[in-house]
Amino acid sequence: MVGIEYYRDEAGNARARGLADYGILIDYLESDVQGSAATAREILEAIDQVSSGQEKSWELTGNAYTLSLSPERATLVFETEEEDDEPPQTYSLEQMREGVKGWLEFLEKSSSAEFSGFPLSR
Repeated sequence: MVGIEYYRDEAGNARARGLADYGILIDYLESDVQGSAATAREILEAIDQVSSGQEKSWELTGNAYTLSLSPERATLVFETEEEDDEPPQTYSLEQMREGVKGWLEFLEKSSSAEFSGFPLSR
């Protein structure tokens, strides 16, 4: 995805970094999708179903966020018990698709010992 770099840290955990506009999406990938290719595929399938009109909406609550999909947008809501929560962050379905797709491709390719990461693009 333009604006996001995917890499593995020294401990071997999947990580991402990038432009500030994608900060919440990056945090979501790291904290909720993590190393699960199955979760990434589930989200991509849901995006396809919602964008094609097969489903009106879709929702998944993970470790830190709830992802809600509607035909107009993808919304990430930080789930915490504190009153001063982060405001929900919205992305287009295409932005969410590209971020999750990039994460999935990274997970699949980074299982190879030679792979070092995708570059940050602008």
